[in-house]
Amino acid sequence: VEVGCGSGNLLFEGPRLPARTVIGVDASLAALKFCISRRRDPHFHFSRAAGERLPFRDHSVDLVILVEVIEHLPEPALTLREIARVLRPGGRLVMTTPNYDWPSPWPLLEWLADRSGLVAPMKDDQHVTRFGPASLAKLLQRESFDIVRIGTMYGGSIAVALASGRWADAAVRRELGRGIRHGALVYTVAR
Repeated sequence: VEVGCGSGNLLFEGPRLPARTVIGVDASLAALKFCISRRRDPHFHFSRAAGERLPFRDHSVDLVILVEVIEHLPEPALTLREIARVLRPGGRLVMTTPNYDWPSPWPLLEWLADRSGLVAPMKDDQHVTRFGPASLAKLLQRESFDIVRIGTMYGGSIAVALASGRWADAAVRRELGRGIRHGALVYTVAR
């Protein structure tokens, strides 16, 4: 299940998982209609719901993906509590969010994006809750998740991406292997 699936890019273009059913959940009807128009496949299903009220039975989901969503939620604990409810014992949550801890480049990138006028304003308008690795870990633990791995990515690889996608992929793999502290995004795997 991807909560906050948006246009479905991660579901459709991401790594193929050995799942019988892949479900995209989003509160936006327009986003879901767009997803359905892109892919008509019996393995893909879409459901309109907010993360605080997922339409699944208790302990019925193996994997929940929450990518670039939690920072938009005024009460992220409610969504995490709901994810914990639907995950099977041993099920996993994979999540990313912007890293607001110094020396992450994210605050500068957000400031530049907001000043450019090329995107809708992020600071305080879209990104209402800010995390770094420690604050995200604390919230996850408070909501009864066990953290398998937490770290940051997209430090120097952001600049490398301007030169070559292949070089950027290699740089991200190195960053994940070394465990950098200054990456623009926080990534988490929890159960």
